[in-house]
Amino acid sequence: MNKSLKKFLSERGVKISVLAKRIGVSYKTFYNKLSGNSEFTQREIRELSDFLGLKLEQIKSLFLESDLTNDN
Repeated sequence: MNKSLKKFLSERGVKISVLAKRIGVSYKTFYNKLSGNSEFTQREIRELSDFLGLKLEQIKSLFLESDLTNDN
């Protein structure tokens, strides 16, 4: 589960439905990605990052570092 991303979105009041539509997936698909049941693609990460105005370090911490720590 991507708790960091969930927290980030919640703190900013960003709705999952808006982000799902932005990257062209259903609400359920986006929620599955957010819950760790499937992964965000590079394109989706890029689109979300552009839309949310994320900097490189934020992208790493929200999308990459959680994946790296789950491999153990």
